[in-house]
Amino acid sequence: MQHSSMSAPDSSRRTAARARILKIALSEVLLASCGPGRTAPPRDPAALAARAAELSARLFIADGHIDYPDRASPYEDLTIGTSGNFDEPRARKGGLNLAFLAAYVPPEDEDAGTAFARAEE
Repeated sequence: MQHSSMSAPDSSRRTAARARILKIALSEVLLASCGPGRTAPPRDPAALAARAAELSARLFIADGHIDYPDRASPYEDLTIGTSGNFDEPRARKGGLNLAFLAAYVPPEDEDAGTAFARAEE
């Protein structure tokens, strides 16, 4: 029965060759990432506003976390401007197409069986 084993010098040469190949491949990846960059976005507020308007007209915009329910009150009208983070005029102006509103209920209400009533408040 023959054993095909590599001698120690052959093994170390192959290991060194693999290390060189790995270094070359890594160098190529690093060099490829150093290509010409993108142009810097405009810093002019009017140019930024124009770009935002163009994007909001072209894209579907969804907000997955509206904070309004936290501070909802029967006296606050979302159809006019509010002092908070969300109201209808700003949502429309910003091009918002879909909003998710979630009601936070403390864990104690779930344990007491009053979570649904609390969320309905």
